[in-house]
Amino acid sequence: MFDKWYPNLQDFSQTKRAATPIPRNDHFTANDVLARRILEPKIAPSERVPQRGNCCAAFFTAPLAVLPLVMNEWPSEYRNAVFLTPDELREWNSQYDEPEDARWWYCFQNWDVDFDPPSDSFWLEHSEYVIPAHARSAIATWGLSWGSLAGGVKAELWSIENGTEQLMGLLGDATF
Repeated sequence: MFDKWYPNLQDFSQTKRAATPIPRNDHFTANDVLARRILEPKIAPSERVPQRGNCCAAFFTAPLAVLPLVMNEWPSEYRNAVFLTPDELREWNSQYDEPEDARWWYCFQNWDVDFDPPSDSFWLEHSEYVIPAHARSAIATWGLSWGSLAGGVKAELWSIENGTEQLMGLLGDATF
């Protein structure tokens, strides 16, 4: 599966970066700046995805403005690293057709921030945190997985007011 799909994945990744390059620091939006401040402390101490020889691809996903932080932390030690945004990963997954009995040839490490999440978000189901009426909310998630059935993810709720973020607390820590 690696030999069949990894060249397509490399082409996909290169096409995405050519079409949407990583913005310069002075071109970040307010949400880009917030995402970097929220996620940066979670990147370096993250558990490392496993490397299983030459035939395993490591997908690293983060918002476009956060990808350079991830790329600095996961350099060439990962032979088959691919860096995508969460939307790009969803697009890739819509193209990738994995047979049910396929062996996993990939692992994932991800970081994301969902600004103004919907009130019916899975992560907010049992939350007792209250975001002030005049503030925005954001859910930061990060985790890793091997294939599609093993791994874990953590989520935090953040309150944002006047461009300043405040951690409300941990929403969950799921292992699957």
